[in-house]
Amino acid sequence: ISKYDSIKEYVSSKDYNAIANLLLKASPEVISDKNIIFTFKNNFEVVLFNKNYGDIQNFLKMLYNVKYVLVAVTDEEWKLIKNQYISDKKNGIKYILVE
Repeated sequence: ISKYDSIKEYVSSKDYNAIANLLLKASPEVISDKNIIFTFKNNFEVVLFNKNYGDIQNFLKMLYNVKYVLVAVTDEEWKLIKNQYISDKKNGIKYILVE
């Protein structure tokens, strides 16, 4: 069982069901030691994610013992971001992580 699949265990939890269901609609596209980029099919879920950011961050910290910096975008936005990143890398543009 993957770590992300463990979220399914909280779907029937009174305290965490809304967050678990929202995260299960997401696709974690990029996961690093401190950051996760999630994509959603539509903007409604992105807005809901951002509205509940603190609760989601705390839930993931409870599960994985890491306080992640989280980003949520739509699938369409992700394609643009990803393509720009690939293009920048090919052109020698470096990204610097700012904490």
